[in-house]
Amino acid sequence: MFFGIAGGLVILDQITKALIRASLTGADIAKPLGNDLLWFVHIQNPGLAFGLTFLSPLMLAVISAVASVALGWFIYKNANQSLWQNIPLSFIMGGAIGNLIDRVVYGQVTDFISVDLPDFLMDRFFVFNVADSSVSVGVALLLIASFFPEPALDHLDESQPQPPSEAEHTTTTAEEQAGA
Repeated sequence: MFFGIAGGLVILDQITKALIRASLTGADIAKPLGNDLLWFVHIQNPGLAFGLTFLSPLMLAVISAVASVALGWFIYKNANQSLWQNIPLSFIMGGAIGNLIDRVVYGQVTDFISVDLPDFLMDRFFVFNVADSSVSVGVALLLIASFFPEPALDHLDESQPQPPSEAEHTTTTAEEQAGA
């Protein structure tokens, strides 16, 4: 399930980026809502989030690959223990892989979502993509989950022996009753 979430986000990210690369040039602005709240623009980002460029594209790709493998291993090892942790980590892993694909294939990341903010903060928020959103949502979910106790997930792990149910403890056969 967790790898399915990550994989679905990677597919959605790559499809949306391909559509933007095919339909918008650097000067085009699409306004899907017909106003200035949401724009689609085509930006190629060689750096980190918000256009920070203190690491080379190769180093960013290596860090993304290592992080993706580490997240995948952690999710695999803890698949039956931590639902509230693994779902957000799946979002983060999907986002990391989505941007990793861009870094490896294109040498930079395609960003295209531009959102208007109240003018006292800044004109518009930094341009981002589905992968960036996945990472942000995953981090937010991890923070929210940290305020609540983890529900017990022992029933999901069929490899661990389960204690007998109440009915199994009280049910006896006629032979057991006669022998008693």
